[in-house]
Amino acid sequence: MFSGKNELEKNVMDKIKTGRVKLRSRYVFLAEKLGLGSALALSFMLAALFFSLFLSYLKASDNLVF
Repeated sequence: MFSGKNELEKNVMDKIKTGRVKLRSRYVFLAEKLGLGSALALSFMLAALFFSLFLSYLKASDNLVF
């Protein structure tokens, strides 16, 4: 039962020692996760802002038919 875990651990350690896999801090993973989520949220907020500005421009210039 534990032989698979030991084999997996050995394989991972071999990859780390050869340099094919690099250790990274958990904070790097957290920063990447928050960065991608924040970028997506910021994109949606900016899209909503520009859409609102576009509609207000159309209303102010009388190009928006009610």
